Amino acid sequence: MPSWNTVLVTLIALVGVVISYVFCRAPRMSQISEMLRIQRIPADKVNNNLQFNLSWILRIQGIPIDKSEDDLKHDLDSAIRADQVLVAGRTTVIQLTLVPRDPKSACACVTFDTSLSCQVLMNRLCKIGVGYEYDRDFLGMTPLYESEGGGNVDVIAVPGLGSHAIGAWKARDSCKVWLRDFLPQDIPNIRVLVYGYDTKLSGNDSKQSIADLGNNFLESVKSFRETSRCRPIIFIGYSLGGLLIKEALVFATRKRDDPQNVDLYKACYGLLLFGVPNLGLQNDQLVSMVQGQPNEQLVRDLVVDKESEASPFLKKITDQFSGCCKSQDYNVVSFYERRKSPTLKEDIATGTWRMNGEERLLVTEKSAASIGLKVLCDENNIPLDTNHYSLVKYNGQYQLEYQIVKAKLSSFVATAPSIVRGRFKGGGA
Repeated sequence: MPSWNTVLVTLIALVGVVISYVFCRAPRMSQISEMLRIQRIPADKVNNNLQFNLSWILRIQGIPIDKSEDDLKHDLDSAIRADQVLVAGRTTVIQLTLVPRDPKSACACVTFDTSLSCQVLMNRLCKIGVGYEYDRDFLGMTPLYESEGGGNVDVIAVPGLGSHAIGAWKARDSCKVWLRDFLPQDIPNIRVLVYGYDTKLSGNDSKQSIADLGNNFLESVKSFRETSRCRPIIFIGYSLGGLLIKEALVFATRKRDDPQNVDLYKACYGLLLFGVPNLGLQNDQLVSMVQGQPNEQLVRDLVVDKESEASPFLKKITDQFSGCCKSQDYNVVSFYERRKSPTLKEDIATGTWRMNGEERLLVTEKSAASIGLKVLCDENNIPLDTNHYSLVKYNGQYQLEYQIVKAKLSSFVATAPSIVRGRFKGGGA
């Protein structure tokens, strides 16, 4: 019969094996999140059974203009404490910004920490009946920050194809959004707005073209800026978002019978463009993914293979943007990727698409720099040592890429007010 010492040693060894397995073999939270992201499993179908917390960012609208951030947080905290499901889900508010939307109402961008799925979280908040409107899509214009007194400059950011208005600017495995969490600290005298639009790829039943999207963007900006039409604008465009900005400016210059178009044209001081596919996006598998869907033409207008030239539509945008800039000096900085990105690949066995195809430079330096301006200094084309998907995702305020972008934006913000003021005083178009 083994001695007690032998039994004790054996038990300790077994415990050591179990601990080693848990920490070395069991998937960590970041690994689980990555698996869910890659396999495109709908979050609202899997998160109810998970035992760890996730962060969800919601937009809350319909808030009275005189409501303070402290009062709104008190409302949300009280609502959470009053709901057993939210309490059981360990739901807390970890980040909140409240910005005026119009003279009567404000809009909040709130980060929740919870073990619940995003859909369950929204359903419970709506059921409590605080009186606010909740959504996670962020379609249209959303104010993320406004300095005291309204800000001297509007910074308007437009995401890319299939991107989310908030998620596009959020670093992976982080709830930090640099437009909301870093930029206001570094450049406080601004108003930050993001624009959301639906260009999901799979299952999209919309026939909207890039021109349609650009026109809708223009109308959204005009509507939101109705009481601040002379405030300078700096546009930030990522990928397809840059093409929407160019289209909007072309529309504004061509439809001068609308005074708001003229004001917007004058108010635009500069553009920061990130991986904009002016000559096409090298991810031709996108066409196969959307084949037969109403959005197929939009993708065909955007995508090129290794040998093909830019589509006639992209060439037209470039020519038109060049024409609209002849009588107006825009300051433009084009950032481009220096690392390859994985392309889409279909899993024949399951019929699903995954981001594990051949790696390519999705937008080449030439494509990103060919914006349509005849005179563009070389120093305004800036490489970033990242892939296409990470061009506008920054982990912290001291990340090199963010520091480069911040410096350019800070320079624009400093000089825009006097230049734009002179345009409006001059009275010309």
